[in-house]
Amino acid sequence: MLSHYAQWRTTHMVLLVSGRGCRACPLVRRKNPSLPALLSGWGLVILGEWTGRGLFYGLGVTVGMVVEN
Repeated sequence: MLSHYAQWRTTHMVLLVSGRGCRACPLVRRKNPSLPALLSGWGLVILGEWTGRGLFYGLGVTVGMVVEN
């Protein structure tokens, strides 16, 4: 997982921002958010959090290890 850190980090941020966007866009337009939009936003945020936790714990395992090619 660490070899593709930048891609996973980008995925993490895209999921979180998209999830928050599902909640924020209707509010900016001054409309009530629909239930499917709220549920999909919740799902995106949860997936983003799991991705971030995976990155965090994946980095913790590699501390102090020497990577040789």
